[in-house]
Amino acid sequence: CLWAVFDGHGGAAASQACAARIPTEIREELEAAGRDTPEARKVAIESTCLALDRHLRVKLGPLARDIGTTAVFCYAWQEEEGHVGLLLANLGDSRALVLKTCAGAGGGHELAGETKDH
Repeated sequence: CLWAVFDGHGGAAASQACAARIPTEIREELEAAGRDTPEARKVAIESTCLALDRHLRVKLGPLARDIGTTAVFCYAWQEEEGHVGLLLANLGDSRALVLKTCAGAGGGHELAGETKDH
């Protein structure tokens, strides 16, 4: 499963182009990896980001120099015993946090994961 948020600068063209292309890119990169491991998923996400950059340059031509997009996306998959694996990624200055509900009387939330600046 894939969730993505794009925040374009210089208009919506870059965000719209990436949003339309990201599902295909991730699927192709995961298939190319040939195995379903954490490292393969990480490489597929990194390759997807580079492919989206190339796609923007081709699709938008010279306009791509002046516009762009940040992105946050989360790829989720079913693991054994009913657990869900998450891979968070960010491009640019957008960030993602994953919170989980705390057990106990007070409830509340705690940080379960976050993207890292690169």
